[in-house]
Amino acid sequence: MSERGRGTRLAALAIALVVSFAAAGLAEDAPAEGQTPVPDKGTTSQLNCIDQKNEYTKEGKGIFFVQTFENKCEARLTCKVFAYALNSRGPSHGHATLVLAPKSAGTPAKKSYALKVKGVGGFSTSDRECRVF
Repeated sequence: MSERGRGTRLAALAIALVVSFAAAGLAEDAPAEGQTPVPDKGTTSQLNCIDQKNEYTKEGKGIFFVQTFENKCEARLTCKVFAYALNSRGPSHGHATLVLAPKSAGTPAKKSYALKVKGVGGFSTSDRECRVF
C-alpha cells in the first residue's frame, strides 16, 4: 500500500471515530423516553428544551423568514434569537428576545420570530442564546 493510500485510510478512520464519539455524546445528553427534559445551566442553545422550526411565509406583499420555538421543558426560558438571510436581492438580519413559558402552559410555550426578507430562498442561518428565567 502506498503512503498516500495509507494516509487516506487513516483520515477516514479518524473522521469515523469523531462522528461516532459525537453521536454517543448526544445520545447521553438526551432524556430517557417519557421523561421531561431538563434545561442546561447558564446561557446555551438549550438543545434538550427547544424545538425550532424555520420556514418562509408570505403576508400581503411581504416575505418573512419565520422561526418558531417551542419549549419542551418545565422551566420558563428567555431566548435571544438571531437570524441572517441572504439571497439574490440582498441580505437581511435581525434579532429579538422571546420569553417561553413552561411546557405545561400550552400556547405561551411556543413563540415565533419573523424576519422580513427581500425574497424567498437563498441562504439563511440563525442562532439562539437561551437561559432559565
